[in-house]
Amino acid sequence: MYALLLLAAAVLGCGGCSDDGGRSDDAPNADAGGQDAGFSDAAASAPLSVRWTSSPMPTAAIDPATTTVSSVMLHIDQLQVIGDAGEPDATTAMGLALSWSQNFGPADTQFSAAPPALYSKVKIIIGQAGQSAPAIDIMGTIDLGGATPELFRVKTNADTSLQVSGYTAQLQPSGTANLEVVFDLSEALRTVDIASLPHANGIYTLDDSQGAAMNAFLGNLDAAFQRPGL
Repeated sequence: MYALLLLAAAVLGCGGCSDDGGRSDDAPNADAGGQDAGFSDAAASAPLSVRWTSSPMPTAAIDPATTTVSSVMLHIDQLQVIGDAGEPDATTAMGLALSWSQNFGPADTQFSAAPPALYSKVKIIIGQAGQSAPAIDIMGTIDLGGATPELFRVKTNADTSLQVSGYTAQLQPSGTANLEVVFDLSEALRTVDIASLPHANGIYTLDDSQGAAMNAFLGNLDAAFQRPGL
């Protein structure tokens, strides 16, 4: 069996979550720094918040090997929550560096000037223009039958634009609202034949020098960002 750790990213707020991943409430929240993996019940301190968390996924029968994702770094060039108020600057964050490990996730991304509106989409542009650090950097281990698991890494400087639609999160005056985006790498990683990757310094690595393999991975990233329940 192939045991793959799901790293889920979520845009959460306060109260209970609706079927379409949007939630709204009037209670405040003081959550700021990094947080434990798993969803929090803390409410949002800003009118609109993006909460990034992670949780394990069930074992999936993908490959005979056992694979675990131990950390993920995403550089987000632009994160925008899209509503019907016509004020995109108020719900856009630029230059985010988000990291996950098995027990820790990044702090909330908050929009303190978000106007009352019906928010229906989340736009994510992953990129690191002009920087040497990868836009996406994934580390993990795979059991290839040896005495100990082998290390692997997937890293790219490619820009990737994604959009998650179908929300109905209503932000009322003096209230809070949220959207939840579940980040699941399993579909994208299914395209990677880790054992066939170049192996150097004890690490199997997929990077931008392997065009076809990297394009297959990036082509499945849109499936990695979904509304809950899909």
